[in-house]
Amino acid sequence: MFSNRYRKIKIVGLITALGLMAWYSNYAQQPLTLSKCLDNPERYEGSEVPIFLEARVLGMTPDCLRVSQITGSINITIPPRFTGMVSSFASLDDIKPGQAMEAITVFRLPGYLELKELRIAPLRPLKIIVSIFPAIIVLIILITSLRWENGRLVIKEVLKVPKGKEGL
Repeated sequence: MFSNRYRKIKIVGLITALGLMAWYSNYAQQPLTLSKCLDNPERYEGSEVPIFLEARVLGMTPDCLRVSQITGSINITIPPRFTGMVSSFASLDDIKPGQAMEAITVFRLPGYLELKELRIAPLRPLKIIVSIFPAIIVLIILITSLRWENGRLVIKEVLKVPKGKEGL
């Protein structure tokens, strides 16, 4: 597997396998959406519909939560006896417009979503920003250590060890 024999074929095969796995995880495992439920409402009655793709609170009334998502904005009905807060530090009164959130909803006929669980994620934007730094560091290391020599990509030693200090 790790010999130099047939190296190009192995690289192409591994990249192809990685691409196929990414395709499978993205297209074959699609979560249920409101538009899919509305296409066949009788089939999906009572099904759980997750709301999590960059979901943000737009506004709230005592019986309705307006949410903005990548696919558009939707209304989620809040049942009168709702107790499904996942975040123990929050209540429905603490929800403010613009907050990041995740929700599990239940599809009901004639075509609306009813809130089952809700989680407010106030630090989600910070988490996204912090997770960019390791990727930038790895990119800088790769840019500084990879070089073309005689038509081949080689790793150039970036950190030089002083003579006599090799064994430390």
